[in-house]
Amino acid sequence: MKNKQVIEYVEKVFNDNEANLGKQRSLLEGLIQQGQKEGNEFLIGVAYFYMSVSYYDESDYINMLTNALKAIEFIKDTNEYKLIARVYTILGYAYGLQGNFQLEYTNHEKAYQIVKKKRIKGTLLVTVLNNLAICYHELGQTSTPIKFYQECIDYVKESELDNYDDLAMYSLNIAECYKDSNNVDKANEVLSLMEKWIDKVSFIPLVCDYYLRYSILSYHVNDIEKGNIYLDKAFELIPQNIYPHPIYDDLMKISKVLINNDDKKRVDIIINLMTNYSNIKKGTMEQLFVCRTMVNYYIHYGNNEKASFYQNKIEELYEERLNELKNSQLDVYNSVKKVEKEISLLKKQMKKSEVLLALEPMTKLLNRASLLKVSSEFIDYSYKKKCCVGAIFIDIDFFKECNDTYGHAVGDDVIKTLANICKEFETNDIKFARYGGDEFFGITRNLSDEKVIEVACNISKKIREMNIPNKNNPNGHIVTISSGVVNVPITRNTDTIIEIANYADKALYYAKNNGKNAIYQLRYDIIEDNTKRASYIKIDC
Repeated sequence: MKNKQVIEYVEKVFNDNEANLGKQRSLLEGLIQQGQKEGNEFLIGVAYFYMSVSYYDESDYINMLTNALKAIEFIKDTNEYKLIARVYTILGYAYGLQGNFQLEYTNHEKAYQIVKKKRIKGTLLVTVLNNLAICYHELGQTSTPIKFYQECIDYVKESELDNYDDLAMYSLNIAECYKDSNNVDKANEVLSLMEKWIDKVSFIPLVCDYYLRYSILSYHVNDIEKGNIYLDKAFELIPQNIYPHPIYDDLMKISKVLINNDDKKRVDIIINLMTNYSNIKKGTMEQLFVCRTMVNYYIHYGNNEKASFYQNKIEELYEERLNELKNSQLDVYNSVKKVEKEISLLKKQMKKSEVLLALEPMTKLLNRASLLKVSSEFIDYSYKKKCCVGAIFIDIDFFKECNDTYGHAVGDDVIKTLANICKEFETNDIKFARYGGDEFFGITRNLSDEKVIEVACNISKKIREMNIPNKNNPNGHIVTISSGVVNVPITRNTDTIIEIANYADKALYYAKNNGKNAIYQLRYDIIEDNTKRASYIKIDC
């Protein structure tokens, strides 16, 4: 399968089993094993990517991280840039959940550089821009996030999808950036424009947060009345069974204003909401800003005992958070080390499988497919080094007669014997393959004519010295071979191994038609009109 077909295939397996995570992951594991057996690294990488995605909704950052790291290792050198960017995005999410902001930013930046360089559009571009904007905002920047969020808005508008939920999310983030840069007028302008279509937003927590942000902005400019109006609208929309972090973060900020204004009625509503939130969301960070809200509340209203209780709890939570970060860093370190070992082991296993798949079963020489791959590598190497690629085409003389006289088992032994002799001469620059039947093909690189001929001669001598009987061979009534040899300078005009093999085949044909048990070299001489004339030279060994 081509890479795009692999992606579509794995994606279908993933999507068809979304309702059953156990089955989904089992099937993906099966695809990883299939890739190992077939030596298909790309299939392995794609399956690992979707495995990491399967853990996203569970916020399981360790499994997201380990599977994404494996995925990137197997696909990073391909040209499937969309997939690579998606893997970096998952890595960014995983590091973000783990609390490692630096690596979160680094991976989202890598994804962004890919989509920017390769001019990738669509939802992937929007996702990457949004992620990186959030990172820049956390770094304290405001202009760059505003630019990225605006690009997201422009894309949503251009797509004509009327996706008001996404428009609301990006617009609220832009307003927040303006507020953080003390550009209250621009923040107010963004929220004012949203008022025209906020009723079209289907995700109620976004609508709720819109009114909370408007309330914060109004309080910021001391418009208490307007702030109260928007806050009361938000109270009406606070979701009962959904607890988005931004809503409660905004409520914590608003509570400070209400406490200073001595608006006990509204601040008590927030305290009740925070208490409920604290019971539901047990995370350290969520508990921290709940406790901060409680400390401010009880100090203002004179309950020092309660204030002290929550202050002590804050100190405990800070210590707990520190330990969490230490443990998570250790978990990530151990996971990364484990992944490195697993990838190393997997690649060793695949290398063994690849070697076995590359060999012809009987002779353990290269098969035809592997010969093409090695030949292509030899030709590329020789073109760069400005040297020659040689070919030795070998055929066993009177092989059919040998089979008919002594049986196929003996014929197979003859083939294996010749294969073993060929193996003796293999080096990094000389490789042999079983071409088919009783034909063998050797390919060389960076050797002189004399050296290529010497290899062919040595193989011919060795098989004769074995004195394997073949009474129907008039050349001594033993097994002999015929060979055709060429050694071709690689230029831009040399296309494929097929051409080189064809030259060697012609030389072999010449040998077989001139008594067999011989080696002929094909050479092309340039004659006066700049054309080539073939000459066949018999080699005396």
